[in-house]
Formats: sequence, C-alpha cells, structure tokens
Amino acid sequence: MRHRYFVHTQYGVIKIKSLSYTFNDMVQFYSSKQRKVKSDNLTE
Repeated sequence: MRHRYFVHTQYGVIKIKSLSYTFNDMVQFYSSKQRKVKSDNLTE
C-alpha cells in the first residue's frame, strides 16, 4: 500500500511518499533555515 502526504509550507506544497522520510527532511530543512536566519541576524 502506498501512502502520499501533502505538506503545506510557506514555501509551497511538498508531495512526499513517506511520512518518516518527510519528517526527517523537514527537520533538517527548517533547522538549516533557522541557522541561516540566526546567522544573518548576528551579522546585522
């Protein structure tokens, strides 16, 4: 059985096939985004 999930984010809609895969991917994605934002704030 194949499950598809659609994740709605501020960057658009992401279609994924595995919930666990997406969760890990999202964590890395958001953590990298937050790190970039924090570093940008520190430089200002």
